[in-house]
Amino acid sequence: MHKIHLALITLLFSSSSFAMLCPTNFKQIDVGDTLEQVKTQCGTPVSETTHDATVNVPQEWTYNKSITTNFKNQAMYGMKVTFDDEGVVVNIAVNGVAYPTTTFCDPKKAGIKLKDTIKQITAICGQPVFITKGESPSADGQKPGAAKITEAVYNNGATISTLVFENGIFKEIK
Repeated sequence: MHKIHLALITLLFSSSSFAMLCPTNFKQIDVGDTLEQVKTQCGTPVSETTHDATVNVPQEWTYNKSITTNFKNQAMYGMKVTFDDEGVVVNIAVNGVAYPTTTFCDPKKAGIKLKDTIKQITAICGQPVFITKGESPSADGQKPGAAKITEAVYNNGATISTLVFENGIFKEIK
């Protein structure tokens, strides 16, 4: 008998596990509600902005250097750093030869290495002269579409809350 009561209580509370309250009037809203449903419950936001979400794709960054040789000639050499769609280094090539680490950017500083991030590479090497961006297909082999992110700002006088929607569907409160 106690197991039946526990199961019923669990069922009742699990359906509202994603429920949240409007920041202005404490009416219930749920993750997955549409923008219009949330506006009906919460009222008109103070501001509403929509922008494209950032889609991460593989990239290859190119760096070039020129040096003066012993014969006072100028020589150019280059480095390509390849990032996966998470922004992590998966390949480093200097003059076409792959290396797991290099001090190409500045021999006096720490070198860069495989598994470094875009942020780490930028801090050591600066901005590249050229960026080639690839396309990262979705699981079904199709190109990913940039999601539309809408941020609706509500102010109840004490706090400011931002409700985030992806393609018109409520996702989170910031």
